[in-house]
Amino acid sequence: MPCARGRGSRHLGGGSRARPAQGRAFGGRRRVGESALTQTRYEFGEAELSVYGEYELQVLERVLREDREEAMVDVAQAICAKIGWNSGRGDERAFLEAYYTQLRARLERGMRFGRRKADKFS
Repeated sequence: MPCARGRGSRHLGGGSRARPAQGRAFGGRRRVGESALTQTRYEFGEAELSVYGEYELQVLERVLREDREEAMVDVAQAICAKIGWNSGRGDERAFLEAYYTQLRARLERGMRFGRRKADKFS
Protein backbone atom coordinates (compact mmCIF):
# COMPACT_ATOMS: atom_id res chain seq x y z
CA MET A 1 0.00 0.00 0.00
CA PRO A 2 1.63 3.28 -0.93
CA CYS A 3 2.43 5.98 1.47
CA ALA A 4 1.61 4.50 4.85
CA ARG A 5 3.59 5.76 7.83
CA GLY A 6 5.20 3.17 10.01
CA ARG A 7 4.60 -0.54 10.06
CA GLY A 8 1.07 -1.65 10.71
CA SER A 9 0.02 1.90 11.46
CA ARG A 10 -3.26 3.13 10.02
CA HIS A 11 -2.50 6.76 10.79
CA LEU A 12 -0.95 8.54 7.86
CA GLY A 13 -0.10 11.88 9.43
CA GLY A 14 -1.30 15.43 9.07
CA GLY A 15 -4.79 14.60 10.26
CA SER A 16 -5.14 12.09 7.43
CA ARG A 17 -6.10 8.50 7.68
CA ALA A 18 -6.52 5.45 5.54
CA ARG A 19 -9.85 4.09 6.68
CA PRO A 20 -11.54 0.80 5.98
CA ALA A 21 -14.04 1.37 3.20
CA GLN A 22 -17.67 1.34 4.21
CA GLY A 23 -19.65 -1.02 2.02
CA ARG A 24 -19.28 -1.62 -1.70
CA ALA A 25 -20.67 -0.01 -4.79
CA PHE A 26 -23.18 -2.09 -6.75
CA GLY A 27 -21.72 -5.12 -8.45
CA GLY A 28 -18.85 -5.47 -5.98
CA ARG A 29 -16.81 -2.76 -7.70
CA ARG A 30 -14.54 -0.58 -5.66
CA ARG A 31 -15.17 3.12 -5.22
CA VAL A 32 -12.81 5.83 -6.42
CA GLY A 33 -9.83 6.03 -4.09
CA GLU A 34 -10.57 2.71 -2.43
CA SER A 35 -7.78 0.17 -2.34
CA ALA A 36 -8.46 -3.08 -4.15
CA LEU A 37 -5.75 -4.68 -2.01
CA THR A 38 -6.78 -3.58 1.48
CA GLN A 39 -10.27 -2.08 1.04
CA THR A 40 -8.84 1.10 2.58
CA ARG A 41 -10.00 4.55 1.50
CA TYR A 42 -7.30 7.21 1.49
CA GLU A 43 -8.08 10.54 3.14
CA PHE A 44 -5.80 13.57 3.10
CA GLY A 45 -5.63 16.55 5.40
CA GLU A 46 -5.39 20.20 4.46
CA ALA A 47 -1.58 20.18 4.77
CA GLU A 48 -1.20 17.31 2.29
CA LEU A 49 -3.57 18.87 -0.22
CA SER A 50 -2.19 22.40 -0.01
CA VAL A 51 1.16 21.53 -1.61
CA TYR A 52 -0.19 21.26 -5.16
CA GLY A 53 -2.24 23.47 -7.47
CA GLU A 54 -4.22 23.38 -10.71
CA TYR A 55 -1.26 22.54 -12.94
CA GLU A 56 -0.32 19.50 -10.86
CA LEU A 57 -3.97 18.43 -10.79
CA GLN A 58 -4.00 18.46 -14.60
CA VAL A 59 -0.79 16.42 -14.75
CA LEU A 60 -2.25 13.91 -12.30
CA GLU A 61 -5.43 13.65 -14.37
CA ARG A 62 -3.36 12.90 -17.48
CA VAL A 63 -1.38 10.20 -15.65
CA LEU A 64 -4.61 8.53 -14.51
CA ARG A 65 -6.11 8.66 -18.01
CA GLU A 66 -3.01 7.21 -19.67
CA ASP A 67 -3.07 4.37 -17.11
CA ARG A 68 0.64 3.53 -17.43
CA GLU A 69 1.83 1.59 -14.39
CA GLU A 70 5.36 3.03 -14.40
CA ALA A 71 4.09 6.62 -14.52
CA MET A 72 1.60 5.99 -11.72
CA VAL A 73 4.32 4.50 -9.51
CA ASP A 74 6.62 7.48 -10.16
CA VAL A 75 3.90 10.06 -9.49
CA ALA A 76 2.67 8.28 -6.34
CA GLN A 77 6.23 8.20 -4.99
CA ALA A 78 6.74 11.89 -5.80
CA ILE A 79 3.51 12.88 -4.04
CA CYS A 80 4.36 10.72 -1.04
CA ALA A 81 7.78 12.34 -0.76
CA LYS A 82 6.28 15.83 -1.03
CA ILE A 83 3.58 15.27 1.60
CA GLY A 84 5.79 13.31 3.98
CA TRP A 85 4.33 9.84 3.61
CA ASN A 86 6.39 6.66 3.21
CA SER A 87 6.00 5.12 -0.20
CA GLY A 88 4.87 1.54 -0.63
CA ARG A 89 4.01 -0.47 -3.73
CA GLY A 90 0.99 -2.03 -5.39
CA ASP A 91 -1.84 0.38 -4.63
CA GLU A 92 -0.82 3.42 -6.65
CA ARG A 93 -4.01 3.83 -8.69
CA ALA A 94 -6.29 3.95 -5.64
CA PHE A 95 -3.91 6.36 -3.91
CA LEU A 96 -3.72 8.66 -6.95
CA GLU A 97 -7.48 8.57 -7.56
CA ALA A 98 -8.12 9.55 -3.95
CA TYR A 99 -5.53 12.31 -4.04
CA TYR A 100 -6.90 13.64 -7.34
CA THR A 101 -10.49 13.65 -6.12
CA GLN A 102 -9.69 15.38 -2.84
CA LEU A 103 -7.26 17.90 -4.38
CA ARG A 104 -9.81 18.82 -7.03
CA ALA A 105 -12.52 19.34 -4.40
CA ARG A 106 -10.16 21.52 -2.33
CA LEU A 107 -9.19 23.68 -5.32
CA GLU A 108 -12.83 24.08 -6.36
CA ARG A 109 -13.81 25.14 -2.83
CA GLY A 110 -11.05 27.73 -2.85
CA MET A 111 -12.15 29.11 -6.22
CA ARG A 112 -15.69 29.62 -4.89
CA PHE A 113 -14.18 31.95 -2.29
CA GLY A 114 -11.95 33.76 -4.78
CA ARG A 115 -8.76 31.87 -3.90
CA ARG A 116 -6.93 30.31 -6.80
CA LYS A 117 -3.78 28.22 -6.67
CA ALA A 118 -2.30 27.92 -10.16
CA ASP A 119 0.56 25.61 -9.22
CA LYS A 120 2.73 24.44 -6.35
CA PHE A 121 4.72 27.69 -6.43
CA SER A 122 1.73 30.02 -5.92
